[in-house]
Amino acid sequence: MTADFSRSPAPDTTDLLASLATGRTTARAAVEDAIRRIEAVRGLNALVADQFAAARAEADAIDAARARGEPLGPLAGVPVVIKETLPVAGLPCTSGVVRLKDARAEKTDRHVARLVDAGAIVLGVTNVAQGLFFIESDNPLYGRTNHPLSPDRSPGGSSGGQAALIAAGCVPLGLGSDIGGSVRQPAASCGIVGLKPTAGRLPDDGNLSMPRGQSLIQSQVGVHARSVRDVVLALGVLDRVGPIPATRGQRIGVYVDDGVFAPSAAVVRGVRLAADALRRAGAEVIEWRIPELEYGFSLFGRAFASDGGRWAKELVGGGPMDRRLAAFVQGASAPRWAHPLILALFRASGRRKLATLVSNYGHTDAASYWRTAEELFAWRERCLAAMDEARLDAVLSPGFALPTIRHGASQELIVAGTYTSTWNALGWPAGVVPTTRVLEGEERGTPRGDDVMERTAAATEEGSAGLPVAAQISARPGEDERVLGLLATIEADARVRGENVP
Repeated sequence: MTADFSRSPAPDTTDLLASLATGRTTARAAVEDAIRRIEAVRGLNALVADQFAAARAEADAIDAARARGEPLGPLAGVPVVIKETLPVAGLPCTSGVVRLKDARAEKTDRHVARLVDAGAIVLGVTNVAQGLFFIESDNPLYGRTNHPLSPDRSPGGSSGGQAALIAAGCVPLGLGSDIGGSVRQPAASCGIVGLKPTAGRLPDDGNLSMPRGQSLIQSQVGVHARSVRDVVLALGVLDRVGPIPATRGQRIGVYVDDGVFAPSAAVVRGVRLAADALRRAGAEVIEWRIPELEYGFSLFGRAFASDGGRWAKELVGGGPMDRRLAAFVQGASAPRWAHPLILALFRASGRRKLATLVSNYGHTDAASYWRTAEELFAWRERCLAAMDEARLDAVLSPGFALPTIRHGASQELIVAGTYTSTWNALGWPAGVVPTTRVLEGEERGTPRGDDVMERTAAATEEGSAGLPVAAQISARPGEDERVLGLLATIEADARVRGENVP
């Protein structure tokens, strides 16, 4: 594949605000430019509902207020897009479920409302994975979203629609949600910046992400942008931003392979480039890995499957269910006595790696949920203790194990999600930033076995030259600003190296 990077993107939020403040452009011109760009890439199927007329009227109102010298919000005139499951009054909020196709949000999500109150102009809502349950943006209601650099690939999921539009240069900013990597995995796949805050900082209030009663793994509203400085700006509107620590003097642990799913050669190189950038900025970087990663992934899965898939079945109702969501429901609802048979079927079909998921299923009574909670809390304590013992400030790892995947491949690549879901299970802040792109020689550079998952990973790597890869930074709960500072250091280094990042 040969990617075309010649198309000029829209300015990032920070530059756009400067142009608006000095009169070099207007809010109406910014909105019209974004609409033209979105219309030009309708083939991506990324924006599933728009409110262009309202956006134009809002832009005119902002321009008139600016002309009168009235005070304006910090995002006044910036066009944004919102994940379809974050309610925007009057727009669909369906999670790709056909029975909800006529539903319209009555009230705007509080985090979206903060952007709007700050002057941001919502153009519309973007495509998702049905039930937000897999790493593609595809569902029976809206269909699939294509990657802006390769139409045979997905921009990721579940917040993939807006990641595609931001990567395509249509808009500079968007809000998504992240309960297992749904902001960070699309950001890594599309070559943009994505942040999942500390658990509880920007809680996702909606039940379309996961019933709020499942509180062990908390969905967080996260930010997509084309620069770290824009994420900082948006976070300051959504909550507040404290001092961002300097990179110099920090001690960073790094791992390129979590021992659960081997990353591609390009991803390994991208993480090593990020490590070098941090060292050059004065950080100490050592080899280190979160303890018991596979165990943590199992706890993550047990929490999600604790209701036996009932939530997903009730969400979809009697309508069509995406096969990837259906596979989860079938596994989660299987009784424990059937597990030996499921294991045998997985192994017979060459899916030995997927067989590891079977242990997550069947724990559907209250006592099992409590045990899962106790084990998860204890693992979190051990991970924090390990960080303290190693005297670490943050952790560097892959943003995703692979370049962006081909359509339909997510069902076979569930385990590849461990690089993001680890931080959801822990509740730690995590963000991704693009570091480089796949080189021609790296498309076949990762040894793979004959397991179906490994063969699917090898097929993903084939033809991936030119696609972005990313690094991920994580830190202790409450240290989101540390994450942002380290991401900014990596981003600045990539630009100095001349990498084609936003």
